[in-house]
Amino acid sequence: GDSKQIVTRMTGQRHTEDKLSPEHIAKFVEALRRSAYDSLPEPQQTRFRERVTEDIAWKKFDQDQQRYIDRTPMNSYDVLKCSQACFHLFEWLRSLLPENERPPRFLESDIKAYRVKEAELKSKGCWPEDPPPGPQERLY
Repeated sequence: GDSKQIVTRMTGQRHTEDKLSPEHIAKFVEALRRSAYDSLPEPQQTRFRERVTEDIAWKKFDQDQQRYIDRTPMNSYDVLKCSQACFHLFEWLRSLLPENERPPRFLESDIKAYRVKEAELKSKGCWPEDPPPGPQERLY
């Protein structure tokens, strides 16, 4: 298990049931414990608070005011959207390379783990059904 999986589980947003390494978890949690907010010196606490709560230069449309706002307060939803934007940016950047030089979209180990989980959940009846076929192509 990696640090991302541990944080995902700690925040209740678990997306995988991969086996976690107790040694890695202990090391990661201890590092978190050592860097607790309360244990930071006051200047670092202030800097941390400012960074997590500051408005950033992120243009966002305000529905109530019907106009764009130049700065947006930091918030979890925009961080999520930013991670999705990073994914799409990376996809575009990799498309600029010749096909034989592009980094992979995924690792085979990820696909294998997905297929194992898919088979397990299908056997338990927990896997969603395939969606119905889309509309037939129109012939003009």
